[in-house]
Amino acid sequence: MNAARQAGGPGAALQAVADRFDRLSSSDRDLLFRTTINVADRSGAKPYADASAWRANIDAQAQVVGFMKAAGVVGANGALDQKAAQAKAAEDPKFATALRLSLRSDNNSPEWTQAVSQLFGRAAPQDEVRLSDAAKAVLATAPAPAPTSAQSPTAPSTPYREGSIASITA
Repeated sequence: MNAARQAGGPGAALQAVADRFDRLSSSDRDLLFRTTINVADRSGAKPYADASAWRANIDAQAQVVGFMKAAGVVGANGALDQKAAQAKAAEDPKFATALRLSLRSDNNSPEWTQAVSQLFGRAAPQDEVRLSDAAKAVLATAPAPAPTSAQSPTAPSTPYREGSIASITA
């Protein structure tokens, strides 16, 4: 990682971390994730839901770093040139959004990762059900199910969190 950082800056270091993680066996990835990457903070909160969330975050961070470097606002030392970045942000709305994201302190949150993915046109996949024509025909002729006492028409009392793979009630 240090050699990658020296050779290619922070973006290369992030890519080296991701590549090394991807080359591990699944049991080693799981062990590394649970014991090193996703350690709980003082409040007991863990930064990532799972290893794929961490991996998506690493990719998002690399995208932001690469975008900043390509925009010419990263100095030879790998640090962001604030003056050049502010000037670029004043003339380019996409860059201004990327700069705001790069300066946020919650850059390991799912919301930050999703915002970066949306900015660069790679939004998280949305859940979708595709039915065959035969299944559509059956559903069109089937009567709507009557609500049971267990199905409440009111909103659930717990917040709902939509995910890219599965949605959960938090």
